Amino acid sequence: KFHFQIHVDERIAENKVKIPVFIVQPIVENAIWHGLMPSDKTGQIDIYFERETYNSLKIRVVDNGIGREEAAKQAEANTTTHKKSLGLSIIKRRIELINIQEKTNISLSYKDLIAEDKRVEGTEVTVYFPNSIKNYPV
Repeated sequence: KFHFQIHVDERIAENKVKIPVFIVQPIVENAIWHGLMPSDKTGQIDIYFERETYNSLKIRVVDNGIGREEAAKQAEANTTTHKKSLGLSIIKRRIELINIQEKTNISLSYKDLIAEDKRVEGTEVTVYFPNSIKNYPV
């Protein structure tokens, strides 16, 4: 029901980059379950690993799903399950703990992608690692 592609900036030495575990995986999982699965169209997820500066990394997960607002409406309307998705809140908490422990400033941002005609075309979630070469706890 969906396709995916991983894009790695050629300036990234993959064997030197350290990314904390359980950061990217839940973002991709959220994109699949809450963005792509409710959509009628064939889904697409693109994961970008981009070098920002010598020692920083930006990871973007982009999907062509229904968007965060519509996903929230559908979850609220779904009376068969009262389960709340905890994916992003768990990621935020994990980032907070790593920032405190490692004295760094990893950041998380997300936005719906809006077309010129105001239609939602998907979601983009970005995680910025200012010190990606650093040996984060795994």
